Amino acid sequence: MKVSTPDSPAELTATSIQQHLTASVQGTQVEPTDEEIWRATDWARVRKVYKLPLVQKKGKEEATRSEDEERKELEIQVLAAMALRGAS
Repeated sequence: MKVSTPDSPAELTATSIQQHLTASVQGTQVEPTDEEIWRATDWARVRKVYKLPLVQKKGKEEATRSEDEERKELEIQVLAAMALRGAS
């Protein structure tokens, strides 16, 4: 990711930055959407860093949870862990 500010030199434009990154980075460009960020995140590492428990499916109720519901629960756990770390 490359970020420019209004105080950046005039030669730094969105087009020049995109051209530079396209020439310098091998890979596929994607829009920075929530879905793409979610797919690119190493969730095993996030769980380890924030010491989050694995979500275990136990009964019928848990087995029918959607991926979105699991994602929301994990996001809440991460945000709570971040808030607690920031408070200490």
